[in-house]
Amino acid sequence: MEQPRFTTPRLILRPRELGDLAACVEINSDPAVMRYIGPIWPPDQQRTHLAKQIDDDLGPGLGHWTIRLRDGNEVLGWVMLAQAERSAEPELGYRLKPAAWGRGIATEAARTVLDYGLVERRLGSVHAIAHRDNIASHKVLRTLGFEAVGAATRGPLPEILFRIRGR
Repeated sequence: MEQPRFTTPRLILRPRELGDLAACVEINSDPAVMRYIGPIWPPDQQRTHLAKQIDDDLGPGLGHWTIRLRDGNEVLGWVMLAQAERSAEPELGYRLKPAAWGRGIATEAARTVLDYGLVERRLGSVHAIAHRDNIASHKVLRTLGFEAVGAATRGPLPEILFRIRGR
């Protein structure tokens, strides 16, 4: 099953392409972006990892979507809905460049992909993980209907596991 494209009132979400890698590396190399995520990887390592995400099977119709404004070509970030490693349920994630923060873009993009997953793909549940101090991300997830369900055990960072059940 192919990954769909989405258009919202402000955004275009399209499957990530190799041409998006430079913008993704730029976003992933920004210390403000990575503050709650982890260390910044060298650019070559990032490009290899990001290209692999394009090629990997992340679940039927699932994957990473590049976020752009409808009236521009600038990559603002990405949103993902993908089968998570070591989990029975898919994970929702997003990452935006700082210029896109505080404008509701993460919520709009994530809601679009989440609705697709829960309604069209009929996923039973979806989880998301956010650093315990990343209050802005907590707000996005709660606005989408996620509930904090405990500590995440993915890595060494102090993270919270959020979950939403199918509708």
